[in-house]
Amino acid sequence: MKKLALLTALILAAAGCSSCGGEEIPSNEAAVSSVLETVTTTTSDDSSQADVSESVAESSDVSWDSSSQAETVTTVEPEEIAQELLSGHSASLSGFSTVTSNEQLEDCLERIDEICGRFGSALAFSYENIETGAQINYNSQKEFMTCSTIKAPYVKSILASGIDLDEIIVKDKNWMGDIVGEDYIASMDMGTEFTARELIEAAIQRSDNTAYYLLEQYYGWEAFNSLQREIGADYYVGSDWIFTYATTADMLKSYRDIYEFGEESELGLWLTELMTDTDLNEQIGKNLSEKYKVSQKYGSEFNEFVYNDCAIVYAESPFVLCIFTEQAPETEESNQVFLDLADIFDEINSLIYHD
Repeated sequence: MKKLALLTALILAAAGCSSCGGEEIPSNEAAVSSVLETVTTTTSDDSSQADVSESVAESSDVSWDSSSQAETVTTVEPEEIAQELLSGHSASLSGFSTVTSNEQLEDCLERIDEICGRFGSALAFSYENIETGAQINYNSQKEFMTCSTIKAPYVKSILASGIDLDEIIVKDKNWMGDIVGEDYIASMDMGTEFTARELIEAAIQRSDNTAYYLLEQYYGWEAFNSLQREIGADYYVGSDWIFTYATTADMLKSYRDIYEFGEESELGLWLTELMTDTDLNEQIGKNLSEKYKVSQKYGSEFNEFVYNDCAIVYAESPFVLCIFTEQAPETEESNQVFLDLADIFDEINSLIYHD
């Protein structure tokens, strides 16, 4: 009898194991579902993404670990944000309601205080969590030179206006003082023909000033200026005024608009993919692009000591971060404030509670 009972048990166990790997649903379905519900992952419809990926595959060789966006659902009870955090620091907070830890948030804000104390008026930033609208700002109403951060909003405006990417644009001018070197438009002969697509790629990925200048001269500035009025941003360009001044608060509106464009259209997705694969990646994206897709556009002006970066960070809960500085650009020392603030805002973003 003992041998028969043991044989019966082994047969039942084998049958149970074989059903786990097949199509049958285990008898303890409720227990399995309960376990699965404790994990949240970011997924997409493979069939819909396949068509889009073909149109943007050549725009970027950059990859990031999307599995890092999978998180175990927290069991920590959210806390109402401590009121003293809303007004007790250098940066101003708005739109915050509940967080997973006031203590961690305060630590982050104290680290921001230290940075603001060192830079003073030579620094401005604006952060926004796209899902909740929570914002943190510092010197966000002070105007800085936009430098090349304006190129991405300009390209968005002409793409949204319906231009033909295969349209031919003939080079008939250079941007004064532009970089001369291999693959730069300023090095090429007058009369050289480019497609709009080629000039956009050069303007975004290499930050080519002459490419941007030719686009602006060909398509004009009305689409861009109309877009700024539409989104409530108060900065504009003109015939020979293609680099202008803006606040981080206004520039954040432009990059949030680019994010929305990227979510709504293949052209927008193409633009945000170009922004992940730029020649210079020493600022916000240097650390964060190891974890997320980061679409960014930097700007620098050596004569005026201006160094900026604006980024869309595709975290589990996406956010936009614009940082303007007055300092010698493109050095290890000047990059550090962008790296430090990027890490701090990534941590803050993870503390915002989402229902």
